Parts: sequence; C-alpha cells; structure tokens
Amino acid sequence: MVSAHLPCILHPLHAFTRCPYHPLTGVLVLAPAHSLHDSTSLHCEICGRRFDITDGIYRLMPDEFRTGTPAPHGDDADVIQKKREMRQRDERAAVSTGFVRVPESHPLYWMNIQYDAVTRHALIPNDGICIDFGTGVGRYIPWLLERAEKIIATDFSLASLRTLQAHLTPEQRARCLLIQCDLSRLPIADETAVAALCVEVLQHLPSHYLRAAAIAEITRTMKPGGRLSLATKAHPSCAQVESVLRRAKWSLRKLLGKPDPRPETGQETHDGPIYTYWHTHDELKRLVAPHLQLQAVRGIMAYQAFPIRWLPHGLRLAANDWLETNSLGKHFARDYLLHLARPSRSIPQTPIPTRHQPGRTGELVTA
Repeated sequence: MVSAHLPCILHPLHAFTRCPYHPLTGVLVLAPAHSLHDSTSLHCEICGRRFDITDGIYRLMPDEFRTGTPAPHGDDADVIQKKREMRQRDERAAVSTGFVRVPESHPLYWMNIQYDAVTRHALIPNDGICIDFGTGVGRYIPWLLERAEKIIATDFSLASLRTLQAHLTPEQRARCLLIQCDLSRLPIADETAVAALCVEVLQHLPSHYLRAAAIAEITRTMKPGGRLSLATKAHPSCAQVESVLRRAKWSLRKLLGKPDPRPETGQETHDGPIYTYWHTHDELKRLVAPHLQLQAVRGIMAYQAFPIRWLPHGLRLAANDWLETNSLGKHFARDYLLHLARPSRSIPQTPIPTRHQPGRTGELVTA
C-alpha cells in the first residue's frame, strides 16, 4: 500500500492503478529519486519495473511501447501496427483542441451525430468510478464529469492525453486520472468501475486476439453489475450490399479498360496507418458473450451509411433518428452501440487464444 506520508504527487485515484504485467497483485509505489533531476516514477512491488508520471499522466505501457526498441525477437505484426497508429494519433493530437461541434457542411459532421447518440443512450451513475477506455483527446470527458463522481481516462497516445489534461481545471484533474496504457493489458485493479465507456476503440485493435483480450480486460476492471457502453464500427447487411455493388462497379470499369484502384470492400480498412475492423452484429455478440451480458444493441450513425447518405440532409437526419430507435437500425448502422453489464456471477468462459505476453503468465484473467 502507498504510505500516507508520501508527497502529494500521487493522484487521488492512485490506489486503483496496477502494473500492466501483474494486474492482480502488482501494486505501484513511488520509486525513490536518485537525484533532483529524476522524473517522478513508480515501481511495481512484484517485478520492479519503473513507470514514469509525466505532467500528471501515469505512463503504464508495456515494455515494447516504452523502450523505443523492438523486442529481442522483433516486434510482431500487432505491435508494429499499434506503434504506427500511436505515431499518427500523437500527430493529430498536436493540432487538436478537443471535441467541438461542427457545422453541417463540415466533413466531420458525423461526429456530432455519433456524440449525440452515445450521450443520449449511455447510462452513467453519479457515484463510483467511470472508466473511459480510449478517451483520445477527451471528447466525452466534459459530459462524464457532469455525471460521474470520479473518472479514469485511458489512451495509448500520450499527446492525446496531454491535450485533454490541458483542458481540465485543477478540480477536474483531481477527479480524473489519466493513464497511458494498452487496452489489452490494462494497469487497473479488479472491480474498479461501476460504469465504463468505450467509443470507436475496439475496431482499431489489429487482431481478433487483441479485441478478445481487450473485452476480457475491460470486464475484469468492472464491478459485478457494472455497465459498459461500447460503440464500434458496424458491417451490417446494407454495408455488405454496398460492398457487392462497389466490387461490381470496379470489375465493370476494369473490363471497359478504365481500371480504378481496387476498393476496400471487406471488413478490414485502412485510413493511412490507422487500421479499422468493421464487425457484423453476430461477431460482436460472440466476442462479448464469454464475459459480458448483452442487454441491448442499437444501430447508430445511419446518417452516414448506405443508402441513407444519398438523401437530402433533412431526410438523412430524420431517417437517422428513426432508425436509432428502431430494430431496423441494426441493418443500416454505421456504428453499433452495445449496452453491456458484467454479470454478478461468472459466465462459463471461452478461453482467449493462447499468446505469449512476457511476465504476465497466470495473471491475465478472463473475468
């Protein structure tokens, strides 16, 4: 446990942090400074790893993301992809001012639609801790601060967390702990949160293994009965029809001697270095079923989906709002919004596929 006489540089929510390699028992304590120039750091009482606190942000990343050098046998494909995305997120955060509403003519107007849907339907109690997994520059943090007593906000982009930190008041910083970490190896104690939010994050994990591990880890950090609102990119039936039409158009133009670049029409797409996986409804149900109870799922963001996006703006908005509250929305969604709960009793587990995670053998609990 952290001693009461330590200087007040540890966050009020420090007691809920853990070593990412020992999330069950790896309590983090203040590391002794060897000189006045040493940065503030923590060390794990189990493995002795040191983790820095930078500008009040707890930097609890696994080794392969901290050292700047590949693992002894080289980084695997997932780590390489994550590092590429981290660099891109850091670059974007450097010019970001956080989330602001944009006019209808703006290409990112869809973010208004998404924000409104999530904040309409997410259930956040006013007591206990809420975790925002993959907070980015903190799009939902002001809204959460109005509802939750305390918040832990996680992201793997340090620049994004710094942008968020700069927009928080001293009182808000005391209520909101920022942690740089990996979603599939969370440095957070068991049964910490009464509620959680995870918006547009799961889709960017570059393998099924990491997505399954992230769901297991999120579940572990939630209290029994705790609720998770999870939004992720959707691949519904209307998108599948659009994919067939785009492939047919591409094939026809190729036959006519007017070849275009082959369109990305599958469930995996790339926006520069940012990878996205578009889940079907059934895939998401199978992904969460071993760990969480699915209470409801709704399709959101039909505004941006085929063929709704071809309608005039006013009709797009009307169709979006109607489909959001209708079961048909799941067939036209750009995103799925799942309402999930950690059960009070354990669900029979489907093991996550085995994969080596140094130093974490026997520690990665599937909830």
